[in-house]
Amino acid sequence: MTVVSPPPAPIRAPLRIDVTEGGTVSPALKAAWAALSDNATEPNCFMEAWFALPSLAHLGDDRVVRLLSAWEGDALVGVIMLTAVPR
Repeated sequence: MTVVSPPPAPIRAPLRIDVTEGGTVSPALKAAWAALSDNATEPNCFMEAWFALPSLAHLGDDRVVRLLSAWEGDALVGVIMLTAVPR
């Protein structure tokens, strides 16, 4: 009987989360965001940089809105906007 081991899992870079406030993002983040959007399996126009960044600036008038970007090494793997609303 021959036992076959599964192939080893690829080595992945650690996940890094960057937090941006105030609607100003670096050109590098904008470029990576555009590439991520272009390669998305399910595009989401509401999270395209051209839509989300003006929203981030507009929504921040009376509350803190944060843009979280998740990076795996040099690759952007996710972007989300969050806000905390006091109860």
